[in-house]
Amino acid sequence: PPGVGKTSLAISIAKNLGISYHKISLGGMRDEADLRGYGFTYEGSKPGAIVQGLIKMGVMNGMIIMDEADKTEKFAISTLLEILDPEQNHLFHDKYTMTTVDIDLSNCHFILTANTIETVPPTVVNRCEVVFLDHYSVEEKIAIALQHLIQRVRQRYQISEKDIFFDPDHEVDLLRYLIKSYTYEPGVRELERIIRTLFMRILRKEILAKQEHDVRITRGKVKQYLETPLRPRQINEEDRVGEMLALGVNVELGVGSIIPIQATPIQIGGDSERRQEGYLSMVHATGNIQKIMDESRKVATTGILHCASALGVDLDQVEKPVHIHFMGSSTQKDGPSAGGAIALALASALSGRTIRRDVAMTGEIDTQGRIMAVGGLEVKLETSSDAGCKTMIIPRENLAGDGEIERLPDPLKRELQILNYEEWKGDHEPFDHKHHALQLVAVDHIVQAADIAFIDEEELNSLEKRFIPHGRSVAEELKKVSKDSKSCVSLLFLFAKGPEELELGDLEDEFREDCKRVFLLRPEVKEDILAKYPALEKHSYFRTVDPSGKRLADIIQEMQKLFLKDSTVPRHFSVMAPFFFLKRDGIRTRDFPPTPSFEGIRLFANNYTVQHVKIKTWKPVLNRVYCHLAQLESAQIDACPFLGKVDGIYAVDLSFIPEKYRLDVRRAEEILNGCLRQWLMAVEKSL
Repeated sequence: PPGVGKTSLAISIAKNLGISYHKISLGGMRDEADLRGYGFTYEGSKPGAIVQGLIKMGVMNGMIIMDEADKTEKFAISTLLEILDPEQNHLFHDKYTMTTVDIDLSNCHFILTANTIETVPPTVVNRCEVVFLDHYSVEEKIAIALQHLIQRVRQRYQISEKDIFFDPDHEVDLLRYLIKSYTYEPGVRELERIIRTLFMRILRKEILAKQEHDVRITRGKVKQYLETPLRPRQINEEDRVGEMLALGVNVELGVGSIIPIQATPIQIGGDSERRQEGYLSMVHATGNIQKIMDESRKVATTGILHCASALGVDLDQVEKPVHIHFMGSSTQKDGPSAGGAIALALASALSGRTIRRDVAMTGEIDTQGRIMAVGGLEVKLETSSDAGCKTMIIPRENLAGDGEIERLPDPLKRELQILNYEEWKGDHEPFDHKHHALQLVAVDHIVQAADIAFIDEEELNSLEKRFIPHGRSVAEELKKVSKDSKSCVSLLFLFAKGPEELELGDLEDEFREDCKRVFLLRPEVKEDILAKYPALEKHSYFRTVDPSGKRLADIIQEMQKLFLKDSTVPRHFSVMAPFFFLKRDGIRTRDFPPTPSFEGIRLFANNYTVQHVKIKTWKPVLNRVYCHLAQLESAQIDACPFLGKVDGIYAVDLSFIPEKYRLDVRRAEEILNGCLRQWLMAVEKSL
């Protein structure tokens, strides 16, 4: 793929061997004469690129680097074959010298580079030793940035480490954030540009303009000086019927491409008599597809009808014509690798079953639904991950063999959860959002692929009522607590988002007198919250803070002195705040040991999960849930079925959601919201 250092590696080989080198770009050549030269009788004639390279190097045993071999024009193929063939390259002839001089190239070293091997002529590949440079894993990109890119930017623009530097405690995390949020590439070319832009803007706006020094780069600085990049084509906003993502290869650029497929049944009226022209004529295709892909559409139709019962397709109801559209009509599409995705889109449209929005598939299909191996898998991995997919379905045949998953380097494989269908169906290690970028599931039949991609609506609906019994038991405990003499203080930190992060409902008027609420707010937020919840002023304390200033731990210690000074009963504190705010401030439960008047502190993350993903959308609901749970004893909170702990901080545990539904964070948030609202109804109706 582009940007992984192919040309740089070739130049490094020449330098380490101590030989001269010359670089030739095959992509820009439009005439055979560019390689072979022009006859000396023509005005302005000159030798070809090969001879010019020999003249420049001054030796006959140097290295000639031929870049962009995948963009080789047809005219150059015969010349390349002659140059690379050890049986005849000692008799190379340049047109400038006519045929009177034999040029011996047998002592030269030739290195060809290409973004993809798919478009390099097979006859050229056969004459070369093929070395694959895979796209870099996130950890490899971090190492390259630390060891090379940052230093290169510093040297080029004379920026010292004292002037601009990454926060030493979070340097690796900041680079990981830059890579995941601002770059979408297999290599590090864009990453170097991003680092250069960040350094130059800080240099111009803070050091040169304001005469500041020792500028520490934090996540806030990154957001301040870098615009959010335009993401590649993303997955759908919601799960849909008849819409599936196929994966292809852009052979010109050597990168993967997403091909959204839409299958739409059409009601055209008239009687319901069986169509006489044959079942294949029921499926119409558009989207600038070529012959092989059109044949894949026909094969996929036969395949799903052959497996109709297992796919939930009622053959007696298959009467409406279906329009299949391959989005991106301006681009020609060809090849068999979309066959499996076409079949899933058709099966979904004919059965009415919804397809997960975070699933993509590549694989050829036969008339009986079997899924067969395809090429270009590596670039498709990068493309599906950049698009927001969490699961990629591949042929089982692609798991092993040259050019397949087995060949990928270990750092890259560590970012993938690789399973066959049987492992996916059975018990396996859960997907780790902190380390895994994509789940790969290998199948050998379309029915297995459908099991992975289709959504079971009944299964999803059954989840909503799962926590109702627990909600009722919590309500009973809260009734007991309200009669107890103990009290608690809860601190709710609003990270400058305003009243939209609160959803108090009836809680506004139901605060217990012995259970204080302290809101830590930015000055501009207080008025908005009181405008929405005027009764809060009677029952709550407000403290204005600047998140970038005083540490939360220091503020809590001040509150501890204030509320425990005249306390006659032991109290406990509950702090609700964003996870990374709690982590950044280093607040820990062991820093607030219990005393006779203080039972300790509990920390609740209102935007994080045990699975290491952020959940921002339903923060108001979660804050409301925590307001109830904060009144319970720690042992009762530990028993909550939807909570767990991360580094001593309570966070939502999504493990109650089946894995195939919780991989997509947006879907998991929607499921969680439905479950928590049912839990809240059970609690608040019983109080």
